[in-house]
Amino acid sequence: TVYADANGFLCNVDVVYSGNANTFALLGNGPYKGQVVSWGGNGSGGSYASNLGDGTNVNRYEPVWCLDLAGNKVSNITQIYASDDVSMLLDADGHVWTAGGQQKNTTILGRLATGGYAATSTGGASASFGMVYVAPGVPLSNIKQIAAGDVNCQALDGDGYVWGWGDSWNSAIGVGQDKNSSHPMKVIAGLLDPADTDGAYLLAKSIGAGQSCGFAVTL
Repeated sequence: TVYADANGFLCNVDVVYSGNANTFALLGNGPYKGQVVSWGGNGSGGSYASNLGDGTNVNRYEPVWCLDLAGNKVSNITQIYASDDVSMLLDADGHVWTAGGQQKNTTILGRLATGGYAATSTGGASASFGMVYVAPGVPLSNIKQIAAGDVNCQALDGDGYVWGWGDSWNSAIGVGQDKNSSHPMKVIAGLLDPADTDGAYLLAKSIGAGQSCGFAVTL
């Protein structure tokens, strides 16, 4: 635990974010800048299973490293987000990473375009962080902000487009009435003022998400 101070307390933390039963910390200054640790509920079953992204489904009572599908510590991370059924990371290159998905594993991880969950998984969930893909071989990119509800994910790209994926309970992901998606899709314009869209898709400058809903501040 080299990220701890002389008294054994977690230190050099830039951001802390908590989900339903777990907590994530993005490390700042020093050699571990851009890496992430997590702790809390992680057991099999329930809405928080495998959400810690440490490669296991074991509850953790102290911080552990978040890992990618190859077993390496995630790195170069700039944003963290946690919810009931999924945990999300955004890296400095604009790529999104997810872990968890016990309840809605067929959609919320946004990785079915890779052919499945690959590497480490437990009970249909992904116990490690993997990159989100729009299509086979095409990762979601140019992302500036991430958000997640209980079973839905949102991402805002550098051009102002909002992407949604996961379970569309109450049309939460914004791509059409009750339409689920296992990969990111652009949120549609709907009935918005034309100035807030490109004619087909929503344009925004900030996003958020809640239980079965998504939010956006338009341009």
